[in-house]
Amino acid sequence: MTQATFKPGANAVTFKSFGVDLVGDLYLPDDFDLNKKYKTLVGASPFPQVRGQIPATYGPEMAARGFIYLGFDYLGMGDSPALLGEYKKSRYMFRLIENTWDAVSYLGTLPFVEEIYGLGVCQGGSIIASASVTDHRIKKIVTVSGMMAADGSR
Repeated sequence: MTQATFKPGANAVTFKSFGVDLVGDLYLPDDFDLNKKYKTLVGASPFPQVRGQIPATYGPEMAARGFIYLGFDYLGMGDSPALLGEYKKSRYMFRLIENTWDAVSYLGTLPFVEEIYGLGVCQGGSIIASASVTDHRIKKIVTVSGMMAADGSR
């Protein structure tokens, strides 16, 4: 999608992660103007990490509040492909975190993005917290019922 075709509401987008195209929806405010800068949220959704679940609810709500919101299907989920022959391995936490970093990288290419924040719901809370610890482009995070799983304690 070229920047000239962005419009208020949901915009279908793709970006690269692990060499494949992850599929997302970029929600823009009703008064969206290509020449303005906006605070932007990258959404980390609960399992099964698909944009049609929590991001489809939070995206329009955040856009109505003046934010840009990116919800996307993580590697191997929804419309985003898994790596060849690795469906279950796509669920490794480090891959979910890297998908989030790549989403942030994509947002950083958009000239109308001012600052990037993270919003994680349930398992997405763990993903966004982990991603933000090592990616200082994510300025602030919020979690909703954040599941902070610790594999070592199981």
